[in-house]
Amino acid sequence: RVQTAANGLLSYSFTIDGPRFAEFMRQQLQAQMIASGELLPGMTLQTPAIYAGMTGSGVLWLDAAGLPSRQEIHLTLPAEASRQADTRLTVDSVVTFTDYSFAPQRAGVGAWLRSLPAARLFGAGRLADIEAVILPASLFLVAIAWLARLLWRSRPTVAYRFFAILLVTIMLLTPLFQGAQIARAATLRLLRQESRAAQQEDSAMQRALADWREEAAASTIPAGALDRIRADDGTDSDGDGLSDVVEWLQDEGTLAQEEGWAELLLDLSCVTIVDDGYTTDDADGDGLTDYEECLLGTSSATSTLRDGLTPDGRDSDGDSLPDLWEVTGYAYAGEHWYPDPLAADSNFDALPDTLEWEVDANGDGEADDSDGDGIPDMRDTDLDGIPDLFDRDNDGDGVPDRLDSSPFTASARPLYDSAGQLTGYDGRLFDDSNPLALQLNDLSSDKLTFVEFQLRPTDPDHLWYARNVLDWPQYDRRGQMQDDDNLTFLDIAEPGRAAANDGNGDIRLVPMLEIYIPGPASGLPDNALLDQYGISIQPAEAGVYAYVPVYVVADDAGAANVAFFAKMLYLPGAGWAAAHEINLVWMVQALVDRCASYEYVDSEGETQQSSDCQSYSAHNEVEVIHVYENDPWYLTGLNVREEHGVDFAIIYEDPAVDTDVNDDEALIQLAQGFDYSLLIGRDCGSGDNCVADGQRDISVATIYDRWNRTTNGAVSDDERWGIDNILRVQEASFGNIDEALATIAMTNTVALLNSNFGVPPTTAITPTLLFAREERYRAASLDNLGT
Repeated sequence: RVQTAANGLLSYSFTIDGPRFAEFMRQQLQAQMIASGELLPGMTLQTPAIYAGMTGSGVLWLDAAGLPSRQEIHLTLPAEASRQADTRLTVDSVVTFTDYSFAPQRAGVGAWLRSLPAARLFGAGRLADIEAVILPASLFLVAIAWLARLLWRSRPTVAYRFFAILLVTIMLLTPLFQGAQIARAATLRLLRQESRAAQQEDSAMQRALADWREEAAASTIPAGALDRIRADDGTDSDGDGLSDVVEWLQDEGTLAQEEGWAELLLDLSCVTIVDDGYTTDDADGDGLTDYEECLLGTSSATSTLRDGLTPDGRDSDGDSLPDLWEVTGYAYAGEHWYPDPLAADSNFDALPDTLEWEVDANGDGEADDSDGDGIPDMRDTDLDGIPDLFDRDNDGDGVPDRLDSSPFTASARPLYDSAGQLTGYDGRLFDDSNPLALQLNDLSSDKLTFVEFQLRPTDPDHLWYARNVLDWPQYDRRGQMQDDDNLTFLDIAEPGRAAANDGNGDIRLVPMLEIYIPGPASGLPDNALLDQYGISIQPAEAGVYAYVPVYVVADDAGAANVAFFAKMLYLPGAGWAAAHEINLVWMVQALVDRCASYEYVDSEGETQQSSDCQSYSAHNEVEVIHVYENDPWYLTGLNVREEHGVDFAIIYEDPAVDTDVNDDEALIQLAQGFDYSLLIGRDCGSGDNCVADGQRDISVATIYDRWNRTTNGAVSDDERWGIDNILRVQEASFGNIDEALATIAMTNTVALLNSNFGVPPTTAITPTLLFAREERYRAASLDNLGT
């Protein structure tokens, strides 16, 4: 479809023909492989199945000169293109064309050559090579033909013998040349296989490295380094001026490297300190001497900010754990454990070390220190002999910490034998006869409350059953369940909404949380809001059932499904009447073909009754044909969040006054200032000295007042932090975080860009936006509540 846009551009809408594109790609790749010697003439490649099954559409805009201005393409790839179950890959591509520069084209051979269909196959680079030889080659062939004709007319016998010998020679040598081509193609294939094997080996090494980083204590300082430094007697075996202990630290890879180590130290004064030898000076008073910290790579500075963030050398990585604790380590379960004083998250599990170290077993508000050495005991939540700070699953519930919504608490944990086989569970399990009872007290009556559940079936294989698609026997026209047309979920899916496995059939397994709510459906939001979350309400005896969609929590690093996740909404009124009963159920969805009649008229005009359905009143109605209710499970996480509002500010450099739209210096300065004010909730008052006045210096509400250039005429340059007055601020407030994120991304941001920077494809500017938000809520989790 061709249309003329309001901006004068001509738009061409088109659809993607997967089979034709696949054939084009096959021909192009085949020609390239033949030219490179990887494929012999006469051999063909198969059509790529992924391209053949691809569908899509797009729009191309042309400017007044007929040149492309913008192209948008949406592609949907077939199921085999996705490695993850229940997913279908889509590709959205936007290309903007600007700054055309045309080199002069010479006429002659190139003109007609570039017009050939083969030009699209060979490309500009290959055409240049062909142009360089085609004219001399043409002249040579003309000359040979003229000489052959002259020889044949003057001496036909000699000409006959010459061409016979030439033909025999060609027939004999051609197999030899083909043999060389075959050998070359085989060599190229071997090299490609070796390269692919090397890439696979490298990928395996990368995965192994990622696993090591997660599971091992990733300290950059070798175990026992501090003890060896303090026991150093100055022995210098090679007489190079550095003791054997210092050289050992260099070899083990601390910041004091043998080559160029001075540049890597936090403070250049370390060069002199290490050269002068051991001293007892301790600038930051953290119990580690300046000499020890220079060798270990930790900070001893007190007058400067390390990395612009940490104002005190006592804690080099800013995790609130003193360097002395981390380099001293902790003895537990027969081993000595050393965190990384240069990393706030030593085992890379997305939980800072400060949350995983200290434990208060007796609940007195003080960290336990069983040996009285001043260093608190390390926490081991699941008592597996591995401190939480080094454990990738603190509570042992089967969900890695970085994906666990309650990493320190679960209702149960799996038990394994020495061979790693699951033997049972320790803790509380739930099922149809023993549902989870949820009672939430003291909720605000007019505030939306989110309750997030994370759970695992006791049979971990069931994590892979979610949304599996099966196929009912095709053209089965008998019984209660029938399939008259053999269509699948893919056939009835809305464009762009199909899952990767929807083409597998017409029966789907769908896990749901079934929540029984005693009494009327009070305490729930309206159906319109529940529908947005896929939650449905069904009547029940003396109450209602809420059915909540369950989603899979996948661990990309381990390529495993580790848990289920579900989210319920409440809007409580007078109070929580009675506990809500929660259970995991499996619904069997099917595309139902509804039979209208089994009667038919035979050849004699008589009405007969058939065992097969003869006509249908409906096809492919999605219905639940069965519910499985007794699948035991346990709770791995629970989060409750009562929403009290969200404020957003979108800041951008106003193109109307910005003299350089490619320079984002003003936004960068503002973002850096927010690091030390908005993000840490700084309260220093308005005077020269930092005196708290109970009010945060910067909030989202004050951003507009200070930096929106059209309304901040009374704001001083100092109050704007010296930032050029070229910023605009757009404010927005929402009732809850989900509404805020969805509206900002899909509505506010699009409107702001279109109104201030032009509607694509008329603009080539790529604006930078700075988002600031504040959330107000009350929250509780399973970690706060315990089991």
